[in-house]
Amino acid sequence: YRVNEDIKIEELVTIYIEPGTTILIAENAEVTCYGDFNAIGTENEPISILPIEPKSYFKSIYFLNCEANINYVNIEDGLINSKYSNLSIKNTNITINNRPMQIGEKRPSIIWGWYGNINLNNLVLNGNGKGEGINISYSNAKIENSQFYNTPDAIELINVDQGFIINNIVMNSPDDAIDLNDCSNVKIKSNYLINNYDKGISIGTDWANEFISKNPQFNGKSSNIEVYNNYILGNNIGLAVKDSSIVNSKNNIISYNTIGVKLYKKHENYQLGGTLHSQLDQIYNN
Repeated sequence: YRVNEDIKIEELVTIYIEPGTTILIAENAEVTCYGDFNAIGTENEPISILPIEPKSYFKSIYFLNCEANINYVNIEDGLINSKYSNLSIKNTNITINNRPMQIGEKRPSIIWGWYGNINLNNLVLNGNGKGEGINISYSNAKIENSQFYNTPDAIELINVDQGFIINNIVMNSPDDAIDLNDCSNVKIKSNYLINNYDKGISIGTDWANEFISKNPQFNGKSSNIEVYNNYILGNNIGLAVKDSSIVNSKNNIISYNTIGVKLYKKHENYQLGGTLHSQLDQIYNN
């Protein structure tokens, strides 16, 4: 199927894409979906969503107030956006080679979610070193059994209450591997965070981002964050906790980073930096 221009899937319409289907989308074209969307391939017959032209890209598939299920799909050089929707992506590969991921000061995310439920399982994401990986705000977020390579801020949660980041691999991010801003009740467990340029795990908030700091729900810190059983190796900073944020950590291996653990005050309005309750962590050779 060829999508030569922007198309809109109306409310009360349900789309089914069958195994083995290939969808080709024109450069800068966007599929906007107000109805329910089901792209369900199989392991032997995955669905492919690709640019029409080689070495090109498409804008995005944008879900608005709908149910979206993506399973066994290969996506190249296009983004996934979700707003007020329940989004499930499983057994899917997303590769960014040619899509512009730095537009002025803006860094688009390969997967962006705003409100709703976001469930990502067995995702393989290969970036081109620019933009961001997953950026989820005000949603219930579960990210598990997935792999992220060469993607800045591979997993970023903003104002998320109830989140799970479990059993993922993040390697060679040009920025942070996992970045939490103004979050609460998030569990970060059994991840491998290796050779990332800045932080393996960064927990705090972002005063410089008006989107975060001027929202009425802004708490000014992250709290009740659990960091358990992770391997945090070869990063600039293994674990950073900032600006009155509170973290409980246990059974992590934090080694071969430039700095193992850094607790500090980033914004001048705070009287207290980060607080870490560490139990049975192995912090050595940093």
